[in-house]
Amino acid sequence: TEQNRDLVLVTGASGFVGSSVARIAQQKGFKVRVLVRATSPRQNVEALDAEIVVGDMRDEASMRIALRGVRYLLHVAADYRLWAPDP
Repeated sequence: TEQNRDLVLVTGASGFVGSSVARIAQQKGFKVRVLVRATSPRQNVEALDAEIVVGDMRDEASMRIALRGVRYLLHVAADYRLWAPDP
């Protein structure tokens, strides 16, 4: 049942790889929650049947909220702009 499904939090789900990981987790039967920043685009998570939590990994309070009741954390967030002059 819905209540017995393990809850997974996916960071970076607004990105291509993160949204794919979230989609696969759903297909495998997990209940999915995604953490997205307020400024993140939502196109990649709109089609997911996932709870969206707005927050930032660098903010302890938003991480506590996002992780509440979570069994697994799939950390897929990254800043891939290695060439950024001022990351």
